[in-house]
Amino acid sequence: MKLLKTFSIFTWLLVFLTSSAIAETMCKKSDVIINRSGDHKFGAILKPPKGSDYSVWFPVVPTSLAFDSKESIYVGDSVKYRIMKYNKDGKFILDYSLQKPVRTKKPELSHVIQDMTVDINDNLYITNLYEYRIEIYSAEGKFIRFIDYYKDSASIDHTNKKYHPYRISVDNHSNIYLYGSKFNLIYSSNGLLRDKNINRSAVADEADKVGFSRYHFKVETYAPDKKLPGKTIDKLIVKDLNENVITVCDNLQIAKDEDGYIYKADANGNIYTFDYYKTLNVIKIDPGLRLGSPK
Repeated sequence: MKLLKTFSIFTWLLVFLTSSAIAETMCKKSDVIINRSGDHKFGAILKPPKGSDYSVWFPVVPTSLAFDSKESIYVGDSVKYRIMKYNKDGKFILDYSLQKPVRTKKPELSHVIQDMTVDINDNLYITNLYEYRIEIYSAEGKFIRFIDYYKDSASIDHTNKKYHPYRISVDNHSNIYLYGSKFNLIYSSNGLLRDKNINRSAVADEADKVGFSRYHFKVETYAPDKKLPGKTIDKLIVKDLNENVITVCDNLQIAKDEDGYIYKADANGNIYTFDYYKTLNVIKIDPGLRLGSPK
């Protein structure tokens, strides 16, 4: 009996260690979009400010990604004030400029495109941070309309960019959810304000299920040495919409910009982000191990 108990404990420990090892080794990283020079180059890594302890600095790097029903990948390029569209294999499809700046004269040196999302009709929604508006484009890049949220967020300090919206979601009825640290807004599909200053958690469950990702995830970060700015993602836990853990990726060491959501999951549970420390390539992380499936 004692031998059997010892064997059971050993077996359980072996399974646990094997599962943990698989969870780590199966999380593979690869460059899916190469940030080439010339017309197809997006973002820029600038030299650090004078007196800074950092060896690299990234005030104008891309901070936004989105996916549509055809698995196309959208990249927000705040340097050239445009949207870049690629197929799922990273092949360039098209690009198009944002609407003409009105409030900001030199938006090329800012995180203009803070976040993006796509609705069920493959229309792209972006938050134009310095113009205080949501811009909506068709899958072909044709401008549809914009929503000016400046007056609806009058309670915030517009001179303080950290209070601006950092996340946008669209539900299956094309209602638009705009989240900020100081306010939250909901717009109907025709752009009319439905509610504001709501509790984010009251709508997050519904809004986060929208789009084409059946997965979401939480990250655990740590602060690296001063040679690298911001924080680094150390562990990434992928869950389905029912909160079942799909897999866990450890020791990723991927840059996390404290001002933006730079990691997104596609419909297959792959995670995408940018190689902020070197090339600005778009990186795909394949979690590999599937412990469950969304219902």
